[in-house]
Amino acid sequence: MLKRLFGRSKQPLPTPPPLPVQPQWDEARHHFLDYFNLHLHGLSTNRAIAELTEKYLPSPPDHPVMLANPQGEWITVYCAPAHVARLGFNKLAADIARQCNIWLIGYRIYQNEGIDVHYFHGEEHVAGLTMGQGELEREPVSPELFASLKDVSGVVPRPESQHPLDFHFALLAALGVTMADLTWSRAVQKFEAGEWPDARLLPASLS
Repeated sequence: MLKRLFGRSKQPLPTPPPLPVQPQWDEARHHFLDYFNLHLHGLSTNRAIAELTEKYLPSPPDHPVMLANPQGEWITVYCAPAHVARLGFNKLAADIARQCNIWLIGYRIYQNEGIDVHYFHGEEHVAGLTMGQGELEREPVSPELFASLKDVSGVVPRPESQHPLDFHFALLAALGVTMADLTWSRAVQKFEAGEWPDARLLPASLS
């Protein structure tokens, strides 16, 4: 009896799975701030404002919540996080890209070091860039994805040591998008200082 109880050989414990390897990125040169920005390619300012109003402002508030600034072939839209965070930010961006058959890049970047970027072209969700809790889940890895816009082979694929946040802004710059790294409040300051005479506040009735 005792032999049966105590003489059994111990079974080896299962080997725990290896810990995930954390990427070794350089320190980010850009700061994690609350960015809720859109970049629309190839639309007139009036058409862009009409689309933004229909999608993001069905019940216009009594204060500015979006600022549309034409910059070359792009219109950059800086959004008040408190307003657009309540909406289907990415879904509405995809709707505009599909209905207008344009390139549209939309992203939310958070102070708590999160990134959520979407690249739309017409009906297609071309690529995404997602990072959270120190892990990079997906990123554009082929410059051919953007061949109809620009040659971005100088920045895509991302160098292994480059921080994804810096990669995000470097890719935008390579696509011809300037002043992308501005928060809503900083963009409004530039507008109020008269630096962007062609920019428009939304709702349009407040411009």
